[in-house]
Amino acid sequence: MSKDKRVIKTEKLITETIMRLLTTTSISKITVKKICDQALISKSTFYDHYVDKFDVIDKIVDVYAMQFNCEIQQRFEAVQQKNTFEIFNKIIKDMANQDSDLLILMSLEQDVHRVQDRFHKILYDNAHAFLSKQKMNNRFSVGFLSQIYADLALTSISFTLKHAENEKLLEEQTDFMNLMQEVIISNVKQ
Repeated sequence: MSKDKRVIKTEKLITETIMRLLTTTSISKITVKKICDQALISKSTFYDHYVDKFDVIDKIVDVYAMQFNCEIQQRFEAVQQKNTFEIFNKIIKDMANQDSDLLILMSLEQDVHRVQDRFHKILYDNAHAFLSKQKMNNRFSVGFLSQIYADLALTSISFTLKHAENEKLLEEQTDFMNLMQEVIISNVKQ
Protein backbone atom coordinates (compact mmCIF):
# COMPACT_ATOMS: atom_id res chain seq x y z
CA MET A 1 0.00 0.00 0.00
CA SER A 2 1.39 3.41 -0.94
CA LYS A 3 1.67 6.35 1.42
CA ASP A 4 -0.92 9.10 1.51
CA LYS A 5 0.20 12.25 -0.34
CA ARG A 6 -0.13 14.31 2.84
CA VAL A 7 2.23 11.95 4.66
CA ILE A 8 4.73 12.16 1.81
CA LYS A 9 4.54 15.97 1.77
CA THR A 10 4.97 16.23 5.54
CA GLU A 11 7.93 13.84 5.63
CA LYS A 12 9.52 15.69 2.71
CA LEU A 13 9.03 19.00 4.52
CA ILE A 14 10.63 17.62 7.69
CA THR A 15 13.63 16.14 5.85
CA GLU A 16 14.17 19.31 3.82
CA THR A 17 13.95 21.37 7.00
CA ILE A 18 16.50 19.29 8.91
CA MET A 19 18.87 19.32 5.92
CA ARG A 20 18.53 23.10 5.67
CA LEU A 21 19.22 23.45 9.40
CA LEU A 22 22.29 21.22 9.10
CA THR A 23 23.87 23.71 6.69
CA THR A 24 24.24 26.18 9.57
CA THR A 25 23.79 24.19 12.78
CA SER A 26 25.37 21.01 14.14
CA ILE A 27 23.05 18.08 14.75
CA SER A 28 23.67 18.33 18.50
CA LYS A 29 22.20 21.85 18.53
CA ILE A 30 19.14 21.03 16.44
CA THR A 31 16.03 20.24 18.45
CA VAL A 32 12.68 18.81 17.42
CA LYS A 33 11.17 22.14 18.44
CA LYS A 34 13.52 23.99 16.10
CA ILE A 35 12.66 21.61 13.24
CA CYS A 36 8.94 22.10 13.91
CA ASP A 37 9.25 25.89 14.14
CA GLN A 38 11.14 26.03 10.84
CA ALA A 39 8.78 23.59 9.10
CA LEU A 40 5.70 25.30 10.55
CA ILE A 41 4.34 22.05 11.96
CA SER A 42 3.41 20.94 15.47
CA LYS A 43 5.50 18.60 17.57
CA SER A 44 2.70 16.03 17.45
CA THR A 45 2.85 16.10 13.65
CA PHE A 46 6.60 15.54 13.80
CA TYR A 47 6.18 12.61 16.22
CA ASP A 48 3.48 11.10 14.00
CA HIS A 49 6.23 10.55 11.43
CA TYR A 50 9.51 10.22 13.35
CA VAL A 51 10.76 9.10 16.75
CA ASP A 52 13.34 11.90 17.04
CA LYS A 53 15.74 13.98 14.94
CA PHE A 54 18.07 11.01 14.55
CA ASP A 55 15.23 8.96 13.09
CA VAL A 56 14.90 11.61 10.37
CA ILE A 57 18.62 11.40 9.65
CA ASP A 58 18.49 7.60 9.61
CA LYS A 59 15.67 7.63 7.05
CA ILE A 60 17.58 10.07 4.84
CA VAL A 61 20.73 7.94 5.11
CA ASP A 62 18.66 4.82 4.31
CA VAL A 63 17.56 6.37 1.01
CA TYR A 64 21.11 7.36 0.05
CA ALA A 65 22.46 3.96 1.10
CA MET A 66 19.86 2.09 -0.95
CA GLN A 67 20.62 4.17 -4.06
CA PHE A 68 24.34 3.82 -3.49
CA ASN A 69 24.11 0.04 -3.08
CA CYS A 70 22.27 -0.27 -6.42
CA GLU A 71 24.91 1.85 -8.15
CA ILE A 72 27.79 -0.13 -6.65
CA GLN A 73 26.19 -3.43 -7.64
CA GLN A 74 25.96 -2.09 -11.20
CA ARG A 75 29.63 -1.17 -11.03
CA PHE A 76 30.70 -4.67 -10.07
CA GLU A 77 28.45 -6.21 -12.73
CA ALA A 78 30.14 -3.87 -15.21
CA VAL A 79 33.57 -5.19 -14.24
CA GLN A 80 32.64 -8.45 -15.88
CA GLN A 81 31.32 -6.57 -18.92
CA LYS A 82 34.46 -4.38 -19.14
CA ASN A 83 32.61 -1.05 -19.06
CA THR A 84 33.60 -0.02 -15.55
CA PHE A 85 34.77 3.41 -16.59
CA GLU A 86 31.31 4.44 -17.79
CA ILE A 87 29.57 3.09 -14.68
CA PHE A 88 32.02 4.67 -12.23
CA ASN A 89 31.89 7.94 -14.14
CA LYS A 90 28.08 7.87 -13.87
CA ILE A 91 28.24 7.22 -10.12
CA ILE A 92 30.69 10.11 -9.63
CA LYS A 93 28.63 12.52 -11.74
CA ASP A 94 25.41 11.52 -9.97
CA MET A 95 27.03 12.11 -6.60
CA ALA A 96 28.39 15.46 -7.72
CA ASN A 97 24.87 16.46 -8.76
CA GLN A 98 23.31 15.52 -5.42
CA ASP A 99 23.87 19.13 -4.29
CA SER A 100 25.18 19.52 -0.78
CA ASP A 101 22.91 17.09 1.10
CA LEU A 102 25.23 14.10 0.86
CA LEU A 103 28.25 16.18 1.84
CA ILE A 104 26.33 17.45 4.87
CA LEU A 105 25.35 13.91 5.86
CA MET A 106 28.93 12.73 5.47
CA SER A 107 30.14 15.41 7.84
CA LEU A 108 27.74 14.65 10.70
CA GLU A 109 29.62 14.15 13.94
CA GLN A 110 27.30 11.47 15.34
CA ASP A 111 28.98 8.08 14.82
CA VAL A 112 25.69 6.18 14.89
CA HIS A 113 24.30 8.07 11.93
CA ARG A 114 27.37 8.29 9.73
CA VAL A 115 26.64 7.77 6.08
CA GLN A 116 30.34 6.96 5.56
CA ASP A 117 29.98 3.81 7.66
CA ARG A 118 26.99 2.67 5.62
CA PHE A 119 28.74 3.43 2.33
CA HIS A 120 31.92 1.71 3.50
CA LYS A 121 29.98 -1.43 4.39
CA ILE A 122 28.23 -1.40 1.00
CA LEU A 123 31.56 -0.99 -0.79
CA TYR A 124 33.24 -3.68 1.29
CA ASP A 125 30.38 -6.18 0.95
CA ASN A 126 30.10 -5.73 -2.82
CA ALA A 127 33.88 -5.94 -3.33
CA HIS A 128 34.04 -9.03 -1.11
CA ALA A 129 31.19 -10.73 -2.99
CA PHE A 130 32.81 -9.92 -6.34
CA LEU A 131 36.33 -10.98 -5.35
CA SER A 132 35.08 -14.18 -3.72
CA LYS A 133 33.77 -15.32 -7.10
CA GLN A 134 37.08 -14.65 -8.88
CA LYS A 135 39.83 -17.18 -9.46
CA MET A 136 42.54 -15.56 -7.40
CA ASN A 137 46.22 -16.31 -6.89
CA ASN A 138 45.92 -16.14 -3.06
CA ARG A 139 48.65 -13.51 -2.89
CA PHE A 140 46.25 -11.27 -0.91
CA SER A 141 43.19 -12.19 1.12
CA VAL A 142 39.74 -11.25 -0.14
CA GLY A 143 39.11 -9.42 3.13
CA PHE A 144 42.23 -7.28 2.75
CA LEU A 145 41.51 -6.42 -0.89
CA SER A 146 37.89 -5.60 -0.07
CA GLN A 147 38.99 -3.32 2.75
CA ILE A 148 41.50 -1.50 0.52
CA TYR A 149 38.91 -1.11 -2.22
CA ALA A 150 36.28 0.24 0.20
CA ASP A 151 38.75 2.70 1.74
CA LEU A 152 39.92 4.01 -1.64
CA ALA A 153 36.40 4.29 -3.04
CA LEU A 154 35.11 6.13 0.03
CA THR A 155 38.03 8.56 -0.14
CA SER A 156 37.22 9.07 -3.81
CA ILE A 157 33.57 9.77 -3.03
CA SER A 158 34.46 12.33 -0.36
CA PHE A 159 36.84 14.01 -2.80
CA THR A 160 34.14 14.10 -5.47
CA LEU A 161 31.63 15.73 -3.16
CA LYS A 162 34.11 18.38 -2.04
CA HIS A 163 35.28 19.17 -5.59
CA ALA A 164 32.07 18.61 -7.55
CA GLU A 165 32.45 21.87 -9.47
CA ASN A 166 35.90 21.02 -10.87
CA GLU A 167 35.33 18.78 -13.91
CA LYS A 168 39.06 18.21 -14.53
CA LEU A 169 39.67 16.97 -10.99
CA LEU A 170 36.66 14.67 -11.25
CA GLU A 171 38.00 13.19 -14.49
CA GLU A 172 41.42 12.63 -12.90
CA GLN A 173 39.87 11.04 -9.87
CA THR A 174 37.69 8.75 -12.01
CA ASP A 175 40.69 7.72 -14.11
CA PHE A 176 42.68 6.97 -10.96
CA MET A 177 39.95 4.84 -9.41
CA ASN A 178 39.52 2.84 -12.60
CA LEU A 179 43.28 2.36 -12.82
CA MET A 180 43.40 1.17 -9.20
CA GLN A 181 40.61 -1.31 -9.81
CA GLU A 182 42.31 -2.65 -12.95
CA VAL A 183 45.65 -2.99 -11.12
CA ILE A 184 44.06 -4.81 -8.20
CA ILE A 185 42.09 -7.19 -10.39
CA SER A 186 44.99 -7.90 -12.75
CA ASN A 187 47.33 -8.68 -9.86
CA VAL A 188 45.06 -11.06 -7.99
CA LYS A 189 43.63 -13.17 -10.81
CA GLN A 190 45.30 -16.46 -11.61
